[in-house]
Amino acid sequence: MKSKLPGLALVVLLAPFCVLDDVGAGYSKAISSKTDLDKVSPQLQQPDTRFQAFLDLLEFAGWPQGNSQTDDLELNRMHVEAMNAMQGCPDIDGVVVTMIQRLDEPQHRLEMIPALLEFAGPNLQMGGVFFVSDNPKLDALKDKAREAVGRAADVETVTKALASPNLRLQRWAVGQFANPLGRTEEWAALLPQIEKAAAGENSDLRQDAVRPLAHFPGTERFLDERFACEKSPLILMGLLHERDIYGEAFNSRFLPRFIHLLNDPDESVRDDALGYIWDTYSWAEVYRLPFGRDVFDLVIKATQSKSAKERSAACSALTYLRPLDSDLSRETFCRLAHDPDENVRSVIAMGLADQCDRQDVKQAIAALVKDKSPVVVFDTILAIGPEKFLPQLQELARGPNAQIAESASDQLKQIVERSQAPGDSLR
Repeated sequence: MKSKLPGLALVVLLAPFCVLDDVGAGYSKAISSKTDLDKVSPQLQQPDTRFQAFLDLLEFAGWPQGNSQTDDLELNRMHVEAMNAMQGCPDIDGVVVTMIQRLDEPQHRLEMIPALLEFAGPNLQMGGVFFVSDNPKLDALKDKAREAVGRAADVETVTKALASPNLRLQRWAVGQFANPLGRTEEWAALLPQIEKAAAGENSDLRQDAVRPLAHFPGTERFLDERFACEKSPLILMGLLHERDIYGEAFNSRFLPRFIHLLNDPDESVRDDALGYIWDTYSWAEVYRLPFGRDVFDLVIKATQSKSAKERSAACSALTYLRPLDSDLSRETFCRLAHDPDENVRSVIAMGLADQCDRQDVKQAIAALVKDKSPVVVFDTILAIGPEKFLPQLQELARGPNAQIAESASDQLKQIVERSQAPGDSLR
């Protein structure tokens, strides 16, 4: 699957417990508008301003992994423009070498670590998302940057990074705990801080702490205590997998805790659990869980929530649980085809796509295709089959919703291309 980033290809490996770098969404201190971007980008061409301009663009766009996909189309365009500018930076090798050299300067080390991490992109850890370029030279630079940051992860630097207000640095430090650059007794002094992060409010830090703690001596009791109270299903999974608990032993411990999450009084916890069900079906089959009727019934209950967000999450989860009771699932989806919230209606067709021959389903789909929301119409068309709705796609392509218009146009182009392929035709 190709990315929209210049000269990059997106590679996705599906696995449940991955560490994704949290590139900064939003603006750097130097770039807060298109005017600022237009001022900073040309500075790459001048040797005396190149280095700082590269750092400013890197902080803004998160290149090469990028922040190009947001709800703000103008911001997306600015991110791509910044990434293009960096890709064309003269002497990019020299810029990266300077960044690496500054790791040896105490006053710059903590500043350069997150910058080099953003340049290198996330490393592959138990699956996840990472980028490879079609430029071997760029790949080599990324590897060089990543290796340099790894060499900087001594106990002293990790200690300082833990105390930094920069979340990116904190996450890096937590993940580097107990690495081979320090002795076990040296790292032991930091154990209380790592355990504090593992029990704190920030879910990213809690997740990052699981792996190093699972392999550090004397932490078994702490990890069991965390498992008893943790409310993130991904972290619960990591707390078991990182200790090599799989199969029936995993299911017997994880599934009862998961039921508690679906019953939690906090809606955000329930939403997270519902989203987890949806996510698991995009993973490799070996990681999928044998959800039973108890989970199904709680998902059905969630489709009746007063919260539109929870109803939407429940519908997405029900899409994959519907084989447990296809009739009740169908009745639920048909009822929610008229839900007042477009985010709920937009996922209904996915749950009905395998029963389109039924009259009640046909009526629900017909209503969704005529929905007042372009998002609902487009998502319905995608779920049922774009070739069946050419007039509606053409109308969406001419519509006022810019994102939907672009997506509908792309679908129409793909349909034409498929129709022109040997042995294929429009149906």
